[in-house]
Amino acid sequence: MEVVLVDQFKHVIFCLLVYMVFGVKLDEVQINQIKGLQHQALLATIQFKILDVFPRVGKVIFRNLWKELTTFRKETESMFIPLIQVRVKYIEEKTKAGVDKKEEENVAYVDTLVNLELPEEKRKLTYEEMASLCGEFLGAASDTTFTSLQWIMAYLVKYPSIQEKLYKEICEIVGAPESKGENNNNKLIKEEHLQKMSYLKAVILEGLRRQTPSLFLLPHRVSEEMELNGYVIPKNASIHFMVREMGLDAKMNIVSIHRPQVSI
Repeated sequence: MEVVLVDQFKHVIFCLLVYMVFGVKLDEVQINQIKGLQHQALLATIQFKILDVFPRVGKVIFRNLWKELTTFRKETESMFIPLIQVRVKYIEEKTKAGVDKKEEENVAYVDTLVNLELPEEKRKLTYEEMASLCGEFLGAASDTTFTSLQWIMAYLVKYPSIQEKLYKEICEIVGAPESKGENNNNKLIKEEHLQKMSYLKAVILEGLRRQTPSLFLLPHRVSEEMELNGYVIPKNASIHFMVREMGLDAKMNIVSIHRPQVSI
């Protein structure tokens, strides 16, 4: 019987990312609502792109489009802000109880935004701004993470010898699974186990080198004129890093002697 795991795999990753952002496990209904909003946000990057051109004039010419954008932002905020407020209240209660942040088992992305201040305006972030950043986190992490892991799993299927070696490493550190019906709770992979799995780390890094989730990084801007490899880069020039080409360039691949080498 053929089983397609792509959708389930993607759903599990998205659930994990939502937990990383808000620090709480949500039910399927809420997860699907957030997933729907993120899908709309992805489409919105194309639909509302024209509003970036002459925004003042665009508010008059594309009045209906601006209304759609405003409505979409309100829907996102109405979904994210209550979750953020619950997490903020949880942090405040822990602080009053005298619990050190270092003693917290899990630190959510929202936790890092609570005390973040804008240096120029000298103020903390509003709930609306925090909601926008949470949406950016989910949008940037979901498809990239899923794409990378999907390629890595495909390579493990294509190269069973690497899969076998990786499986042996996991069994050596965590322990081999018991027979069917036995209690395998003590075989769960924990954070401290991952730190010992050097071959797993090598497999992931090699997978990212061969199949980057994006062909290039977000463009960076040069703050002042500089010279690089004989080329003069003017101030305010946009620089694009072609990570895909860099990963496949033999001259760029300097593998540390302290890291196991994996060739795919």
